[in-house]
Amino acid sequence: MKAFKIKIGQKTLDIEGHTDSILKIICLDPKRLKTNEQIRDKPKIITCSLDNTIRLWDSKKMDVINVLESPDNSELSCMAFLANSCLVATGHEDGAIRLWNLEISSSVVLKSQKGGNHTNSISCIIADYHKEQEFIIAGSYDGTLSVWEIT
Repeated sequence: MKAFKIKIGQKTLDIEGHTDSILKIICLDPKRLKTNEQIRDKPKIITCSLDNTIRLWDSKKMDVINVLESPDNSELSCMAFLANSCLVATGHEDGAIRLWNLEISSSVVLKSQKGGNHTNSISCIIADYHKEQEFIIAGSYDGTLSVWEIT
C-alpha cells in the first residue's frame, strides 16, 4: 500500500506533449493488471488527444515513450484499453473503430463483414472481458451500439 499526503492547491508538474485537448487518460500498472500479455517493466500512462495522437508515457519520468498518429486524418473521439490483449481501441469522428498495438506502433480498422459500420462519430467505447473472451462495445451519435469480439 502506498500513502500520499495531498495538499489542496499544490501542483507538482505541468507535462507538455499534446497540442490539442486530451480526451482520455489510462494508467497501466503491470503489478496490478491481470492480463495474458506482458506489459513491459514500469507503470505507463496512455493518453489520446484531438491532435490525432496516442501517446505512451513512462509514468515515473513522465517522458513520452511512443507517439502514434491516426493515419487517416480521422479525428479521435474516445479510447479504451483491452487488458487481456494489451491493445488500445479508439473511436473516431467518421464512425471508425481502430485497434492499436503500442509495442509495435501499428493499427487496424475494424470492419464488419455485413457492412453496417457506424455512420457518425463514436461517442464512447469500453472494453470488457467475459468468460475468457474480450469484447469492445462502442456507442455512436448515430444511435447504435456495436459489439466486437476480439480474438
